[in-house]
Amino acid sequence: MATIGKQIAMYRARAELTQSGLARAVGTSQSAISQIEAGTRNPSYSMLYRIAKACNVAIDVLVTGTKPAARAATTTEGEQ
Repeated sequence: MATIGKQIAMYRARAELTQSGLARAVGTSQSAISQIEAGTRNPSYSMLYRIAKACNVAIDVLVTGTKPAARAATTTEGEQ
């Protein structure tokens, strides 16, 4: 599974945002976004929420990298 930083970088790119653009959208610095994406800084829950909203993705998808239906199918198959 990809790290949260790699997930953020991927969804930021899909939203066609630069690090600076995302930073402006969520009220932080470009260097903070860079550090989060590099894995040297952990985002707070409120920062994750703002990043997910700016990237137009659900926070659970941003964190896990999978859509809820895909996770449910995997869990159900594993329980059988």
